[in-house]
Amino acid sequence: MRSITPEDVLGFSSLLDLQLSPDGTLAAFVRSDAYKEYRDFTRSHIWIVPTGAGEARQFTSGARADWAPRWSPDGRTLAFLSDRVGERTQVFLLPRDGGEARQLTALSGEIDELAWSPDGSQLAFLMTDPAPVELAARRERGDDAQEFERHHAWQRVWTADLASGATRQVTSGDVHVWEFGWAPDGGFALLTSSEPYEWSWFDAAIAYVGPEGGLPRTIHRAPEKCYAMPRSPDGKTVTFLSGIWSDRGINAGELLLAPLAGNDGEPPVSLSSGYAGSIWWYRHSPDGATVDFLAYEQGQAAVGRIDRASGERATRWRGEVAFNESHAAAHLAMDGTLAVIRADARTAQELYVAAPTDALEFRQLTHLHSELAGELAIGETRTICWNSTDGRAMQGLLILPVGYASGQPVPLVAWVHGGPAWLYTHTYYVASRGLQLLAGKGMAVFLPNPRGSNGWGLPFLESNIGDFGGMDYQDIISGVDHLIAAGIADGERLGIGGWSYGGFMAAWAIGQTQRFKAALVGAAIVNWRSFHGAAEIGLWDRVAMRANPYRQGGIYDQRSPISAVERVSTPTLILHGEHDRVVPLDQGYEFFRALKDHGVPVELVSYPREGHSISERLHQLDRMRRWLALFEQHLIG
Repeated sequence: MRSITPEDVLGFSSLLDLQLSPDGTLAAFVRSDAYKEYRDFTRSHIWIVPTGAGEARQFTSGARADWAPRWSPDGRTLAFLSDRVGERTQVFLLPRDGGEARQLTALSGEIDELAWSPDGSQLAFLMTDPAPVELAARRERGDDAQEFERHHAWQRVWTADLASGATRQVTSGDVHVWEFGWAPDGGFALLTSSEPYEWSWFDAAIAYVGPEGGLPRTIHRAPEKCYAMPRSPDGKTVTFLSGIWSDRGINAGELLLAPLAGNDGEPPVSLSSGYAGSIWWYRHSPDGATVDFLAYEQGQAAVGRIDRASGERATRWRGEVAFNESHAAAHLAMDGTLAVIRADARTAQELYVAAPTDALEFRQLTHLHSELAGELAIGETRTICWNSTDGRAMQGLLILPVGYASGQPVPLVAWVHGGPAWLYTHTYYVASRGLQLLAGKGMAVFLPNPRGSNGWGLPFLESNIGDFGGMDYQDIISGVDHLIAAGIADGERLGIGGWSYGGFMAAWAIGQTQRFKAALVGAAIVNWRSFHGAAEIGLWDRVAMRANPYRQGGIYDQRSPISAVERVSTPTLILHGEHDRVVPLDQGYEFFRALKDHGVPVELVSYPREGHSISERLHQLDRMRRWLALFEQHLIG
């Protein structure tokens, strides 16, 4: 076996959006490159694999990106989205037996999401209004002055009829639709907001529109709560996930139910009350008697079921693996066959299936990454438990150096996850973030799940609201102390790093302590007030901080890393995407200038064309090489 290189990390593809056919005999999924080439796009294709005997094979062959596979209710047709024609996304149809894909739509708006009607006669999708003709003409002439948040581009529900190809706009009015689910009457359960900007998702409502279409009717909305996955199983009620989250698409929380007619001010009923886990996907049984769900419990992936009549909840399976999360996935067949995309500490993403029995036993369907993974030497991953400074029980993961010998303290890098509404799962940390690169250089990597993480129930998820950099910081530091006391970490060779909220925590930590010898600050918030004014998610911080951003001397000032810069002495590497709209690059500029003004060794690297995530191959390689060099220099020497 050999040491891992940054090139190896990008050798693993991403498996996404699993769709099990209604009869449970075929699984479709998206296989995507882990990167895009310079100024290019990420290529992806749809693959299929039989759940019985047979090999996985590529099913579509578009020159660019094919995604969002969706089986028809009879299982005879696979619909999908592709930008293969004219580089604009359209809906395509492909027979189950393969052949030539047929283009169903030819629309000028931006299309996203896709779902079959219950009777299989229509497909619904989201489409953003194209720019008005007058505005488009002005831009074509070069008169392209940008009027901020003035010309609203609404995203609406549309349908396409399979027989005729006719398309119809379903929702109307000044309402933006983020998600939808077909209702039995042909209407839609919706997630909507009153403005079409990323920040407005943090103030969204559960709504409904009937089969005739029109202006959606709001069913439920609560200040400072987020929602996801609206579904109406019976035409009388709507279910949805709820929590206080930080990222659209990473939405694990509690499962709520409300009357479709409205609840007259009464709160929704929780179907997962008291659950010490976080549900991220669910499906009602055809008879409505049960709800099957996928979740994280105590940091482990879990499969569960809720009995609607009794309210009883049972965990059917739980293990130290990571499931690929997609709210649009179809994990269950009509007969109860269950399929998942999963990884673990030693195995990259593959597809697995379990027969419809009470005792779920997963069987691996694909072996797409076995050859490369089998060549690489990796460090052991352990589950670590400790108590925080207030006595609260904490959990995290520890990646040990390759060839680690017990009793010898080693350099340690605390790598804080983003979100903060996310968690470190039991996954393959070669393909996932390349953190095994550090283990290959003789360093241990500490992956804490502080309060505010998913996987321990709603109270734990929301326990850092209004306290960013407070007890969640103490959770992390106490975990580092635990590893030092256990003789694993060398207290004189500590580093810290992270991206997004993890980057904020790294920047915050080096202003609170001088224990860390190096810090990687990736796409980090360093000034909460300027972040609020410039970020495209500038409502999230008000929801999460529970404060007025304009109050001088308040928590926006007290918990900004920039406010503690005079106490920083740690050598710091700042990495940021040049076109990041979630955490604008100006945050990196501010921190760089402040540290340089105070004589702290600091380097800032920005990546052209990149947003909040780094996607181009050469940029990803550069980023990994830089943070490897940083920690090697300061922790190993």
